[in-house]
Amino acid sequence: MEPAPTFCKTYAPGDDTSFWRYPSHKVLAIFDEPENVSRAVAGLRDLGYNDDALEIFCGEQGEQQIDFSGKKHGLWASFVRSLQAFSAEHLYLDYYQNELHSGHFLLQVAVKDRDQKFAAAQTLHESGGKRITYYGNWLIEEIANKAEHTEIGGYGISRTVNLSYDEAVARVKETLKDEGFGVLTEINLKAKFKEKLDQDFDNYVILGACNPGFAYEALGKDMELGLLLPCNVVVYEENGKIVVAGIDPVKMMSVAGNADLNRIAGEVENRLRRAIDNV
Repeated sequence: MEPAPTFCKTYAPGDDTSFWRYPSHKVLAIFDEPENVSRAVAGLRDLGYNDDALEIFCGEQGEQQIDFSGKKHGLWASFVRSLQAFSAEHLYLDYYQNELHSGHFLLQVAVKDRDQKFAAAQTLHESGGKRITYYGNWLIEEIANKAEHTEIGGYGISRTVNLSYDEAVARVKETLKDEGFGVLTEINLKAKFKEKLDQDFDNYVILGACNPGFAYEALGKDMELGLLLPCNVVVYEENGKIVVAGIDPVKMMSVAGNADLNRIAGEVENRLRRAIDNV
């Protein structure tokens, strides 16, 4: 077994460590490789951060340190985790746990103001960080990953993924599920064009995604909104590359002219973007 990177702290199950509840006023990022963590740490030090402002969780050892169930830190910690299961926080906790369990790294940086937040996020991004997220007192904001997206036609977002077509389709379904979406429809255009027109076409699938809770709430405000549902996500092959794209719910629902739908559309957009980010 290779030795752990030097920035990984020694951890024993019996350690009396403080409970990692909510990383307030911190920017977090996941890294796949230790060299990228080292690069990020060096960049942050160049910005003036000292080691007290940085904390790194490494692989399964980090998974134990964070204590995602709360059981190692008593009843209060278990209660906190049970409350988080009913909030957006659990989506991030699940993501971090899966990444650490896979042997990856979680780096968090304490920041004092807006300028520090964006400077730290940019350094993490340039060093290869994934899902770079800022935790404020009352918000969780994903930042610095915008370069992964391309706005398309004013109505959606897309990104190219390093997966085979079949892997990408399967992964999209998983990440949509993680964000609370079910796939109501699946249209294989390549197969349909061949069947109906006897014409060849590249791999292309349209997935009709729906979050039942948001759909129920939105239809309660506008019964004709069903004309715009479900939210389409597509996976297709173009010039040997695999592209994942999704509709922008905010722009799609703007045609309804109902201000009450803006909040719902914004939340749906955030979840769809996260799903596409995590493919």
